[in-house]
Amino acid sequence: MRFLMILTVGVCVLVFTVPAVAEAQIENTSFIHGCIKPGTGQLRIIDPDSKCKKNETAIQFISATTDGNVGIGTENPTEALDVVGNVHASGTISSGNSIVLDGDRDVIIATSGTINFDNENLVTTGTIEAGELCLLGECRIEWHTDPDPPCFDNSNRYVDCGNGTVTDTVTGLVWLKDASCLGTTTYAEANQRATQLGEGTTDGVTCALTDKSKPGDWRLPTKAEWDATLKPGCVPAIADTVGTGCWEPGDALSNVQYAAAYWSSSAVVESRPDAAWHVYRDGTGTHTFLKISTFPFVWPVRDP
Repeated sequence: MRFLMILTVGVCVLVFTVPAVAEAQIENTSFIHGCIKPGTGQLRIIDPDSKCKKNETAIQFISATTDGNVGIGTENPTEALDVVGNVHASGTISSGNSIVLDGDRDVIIATSGTINFDNENLVTTGTIEAGELCLLGECRIEWHTDPDPPCFDNSNRYVDCGNGTVTDTVTGLVWLKDASCLGTTTYAEANQRATQLGEGTTDGVTCALTDKSKPGDWRLPTKAEWDATLKPGCVPAIADTVGTGCWEPGDALSNVQYAAAYWSSSAVVESRPDAAWHVYRDGTGTHTFLKISTFPFVWPVRDP
């Protein structure tokens, strides 16, 4: 007696005619044994007591338990499919329930594809890296759940966190390190550029961020926050890294513009609805500017 086995590998379908002795041994041992010829992809099913040829490699590649669990690379599968080793998927990974990850790397990765979940059950102690993440049918780019926290040392006001951000230990704000990365634009566009900022997500402008931030984490500083940041008597009106002197190139904050304006998020509501506050870095403080002006720079912050 012989029976037919069909094994699908990728886009290839392998058909085997297996002797009856192999059928009996599979039932007894719960293993499918085989011999594979390196470099050819040829797979031959054998009885567990048989030996492979000299130019073949013996493998035990599939196991099954009486409760219906199937294992690859394990003799004791504990789930419906239990794989010991890496799993590669070139297409979409879909789940009708949830994926729970708490491994050595703590990462779910599908850098060029889609991770798709049919409901809200997504649990991971690490990070998610995907071309697109879909939850409940809504798809958007999501890199990380929480941005890096602020950083501190025992000497300086401004501390370079090494991820494209600088922490102001006086106000507690986290500043974008590069003060000119997002350029100049109108008030409305400045707010939009700030809120769209995130690690690798702003129209190809990353601003050297590696802080795990995402769109919505960043915003423009308020007028009060600018007032707390200004360093009177300095041009530009910002302190150096230590906080006692004037800013110079090479300090923690970079590319601060001399005698330039920077937008705040605070609009002048009472008297000028078409104007907003901005700060001149020449030391003259905060002023109002028409929102349609494209002169001020965009320099965002985020909360700790």
